[in-house]
Amino acid sequence: MLDKAREDPILDLLAEEMADVFPSVQPLPVHKERLRESLLATMQNRQTLRVATPSEHRRWAFIAGATVASLLSLLGIAIYLLYSEARRSPAAAPSE
Repeated sequence: MLDKAREDPILDLLAEEMADVFPSVQPLPVHKERLRESLLATMQNRQTLRVATPSEHRRWAFIAGATVASLLSLLGIAIYLLYSEARRSPAAAPSE
């Protein structure tokens, strides 16, 4: 497809006209140095950042789920014990 575009004289002419209208620009050395320093700083920061992996997220989800399940089990046991204790103790007999 690019070969066909290069063979098209109209596209060649358009490319030449655009090159005349938009001359190439070279960045200033100061800009190149700032960009270099910025990229180096970003790379250094990236090395010190710790990104949580999906396995760590799953681990915390598992821990949270296990904690909730344990609490629900304890709550169920407590309710059962309270209910069975209430059934064992005689109701307050009406005084005569």
